[in-house]
Amino acid sequence: MFEKVLFAVDFSPYTERLLNCVEELIQAGMKELTLLYVVDARHAEMAEGMLRSYAHKELERLVRSIEVGGLRVSEKIEVGPPAKEILRVAEEDGASLIYLGGHGAGFFERLITGSVTSKVLKLADRPVMVHKCRIHEKDKGFGCEAVCELLFEKVLIATDFSTYAESVRPLLEEMITTCCDDVTLLHVQQEGDEWAGALETMAGEERAERRMEKLRELASCLEPRCSMVETRLEEGSPVATIIRVAGEIGASLIVVGALGHRRLPERLIGGVAEGVVSHSEVPVLVLRARP
Repeated sequence: MFEKVLFAVDFSPYTERLLNCVEELIQAGMKELTLLYVVDARHAEMAEGMLRSYAHKELERLVRSIEVGGLRVSEKIEVGPPAKEILRVAEEDGASLIYLGGHGAGFFERLITGSVTSKVLKLADRPVMVHKCRIHEKDKGFGCEAVCELLFEKVLIATDFSTYAESVRPLLEEMITTCCDDVTLLHVQQEGDEWAGALETMAGEERAERRMEKLRELASCLEPRCSMVETRLEEGSPVATIIRVAGEIGASLIVVGALGHRRLPERLIGGVAEGVVSHSEVPVLVLRARP
């Protein structure tokens, strides 16, 4: 599914930990991995040469650290606004997945609001995986826990049955074909949503049953490929409920669809997806239909 992965690196210790996820991504079909470092245009004017030299040495070191037979690994250095360059390179290279890291609670909350990761999530026209660092106390400071413990072992897939959810369904089924073990399908009911408006004349029980039928229909498509598929229908706030259910089932990965396309206004794109990424302690894969 994700044959060409673009990994935007920042040379933090967490970048090296994420490289331990290579084996997991190969399970999802990765055959090519590009490590991209973007020299921020705000700093390039003063020290572009020095930053490029440093980045080249660091990228070479990271490439050497990846010892997986058959995997094609390359490196790139670009100069400009980081989010814009990540999106441009992903489009030019035909990347099937943009892979980003987060750095834990406080830093990540700042990162996700009006930052590189936030902009990529809003404007990307292809799947994005955000892998957050799990912070733990270490000596006098903090460290990151291991981040690649069976990434696809317990997958939570949240769907809203929208037209867009149907458009990313082929991607979802392709992912399940390549890496599927234990899957939970979740739909969160909330007042005033698209389905509630269309079915407002129905009793609450009948409305819930219609949605369960949709979940069962999707489950029937995945069951031949998975060892276990569970369906759950919940009520509440979508973001809070997805995070809660992920904790209850011990999810190793959350998969959500994101409304919109890079040509739409940012305010219309992926509010639930961005909220899940911001609050989740496990990796989140945001699916978008391929351009």
